[in-house]
Amino acid sequence: MTNAHDGFNKLHPTFGNAVTYFKTVSPEIYLVGGIIRNTLLGQKTTDLDLAVVGDGLPVGSLAAQHLGGTFIILDQKRGISRVIIKGSEPIQIDITSASKGIEADLADRDFTINSMAIEIDQISDDLLFARSSIIDPHNGYNDLKSGLIKSVSKTSLISDPIRMMRAVRFSANSNFEISKNTRQGIQDNSKLLKDVSIERVRDELLKIFDTHCTYRSLILMNQLGITEQIIPELSVTKGIKQPDSHIWDVHDHMIETVGNLEKPNVWKPAAKFLIWCRYSKALKITSIKESGADIRDLRH
Repeated sequence: MTNAHDGFNKLHPTFGNAVTYFKTVSPEIYLVGGIIRNTLLGQKTTDLDLAVVGDGLPVGSLAAQHLGGTFIILDQKRGISRVIIKGSEPIQIDITSASKGIEADLADRDFTINSMAIEIDQISDDLLFARSSIIDPHNGYNDLKSGLIKSVSKTSLISDPIRMMRAVRFSANSNFEISKNTRQGIQDNSKLLKDVSIERVRDELLKIFDTHCTYRSLILMNQLGITEQIIPELSVTKGIKQPDSHIWDVHDHMIETVGNLEKPNVWKPAAKFLIWCRYSKALKITSIKESGADIRDLRH
C-alpha cells in the first residue's frame, strides 16, 4: 500500500498562476498523468501535464506569452508542446492535444497510474481537488494505492517500447510492483527496444542513473531482458570469471559496483554512469561534468 489517500489533495503552490490562467482558457483542459500521480502520493513535482480537448498548440503558445515562459513544439503532427517557466521555482508545462476526447487520450497512455485526469475547473482557488473529481476509467487510483504498475492496454508497450524502461524506473523509485501481465509483456516484447532511437534510450537510462535506486533498476532490467537489448555488449560478460579475490563474474561485479556507489556518503549519479558505460560501446562518453546530479556532454 502507498500513502495515496482519499478526500482532498492539494497541488503545490508553484502551479498557482498557471492553474489560474488555464481556468480562463477554452476549450476543455484537464490535468493528467504525473501531476495527479505525484500529488496523490504527496511527492513534489515541477511538471504540470495538461491535455487540451482539441488543438493544444495555440493554447501552449498563448500560455507562454501570458505566463512569461518559453514555448517549444515537441511534436507538430500530434500537437504536443511544452512551456518552460523560469524563476526561483521553475516549472515545465507539457500540453497534449486530446483531439478524440479525454477518454481516448487516457486510453492511449502508458500505465494506469498515469491515466487519471481532472478537469481544471475542478481545482479550487486554493489548489485543492477532491478524490471524487478524478476521471479514472482504468482504475489507476486503486493501482496507485496498491503500489502496482499496470499497462493501460495490451498494446501500450508495443506502441512505444521505451515505456518498458519507464516501468522499471517507476517501480524502483516508488518501490512499486510491476503487474504479472505487464512483466510478461515486457519480457515478450523487449526486443522492440532495438528499434527505439539511441537518444530516447540514453535519456531514459540517464533518468534511471539519476536516482538513488539505480541498483534495483539494473537488477530488474536484467531480469526482464531489457539490458541485453539496449547494451548487448554486456551479455558476453556473463559467466566470465575473475581472479579468486572476486566473488562475482564480470557482469555481476559491474552491477554490484553501482550498488556500492549508492551507499550513504558515496552516491554520485555521474560516477555510477561512468562505471557502467565504460564497459559498453552502446553509449560513448566525451566528457562528464558533475554539478550536483547533472550529467552532461554525452555523444551518441
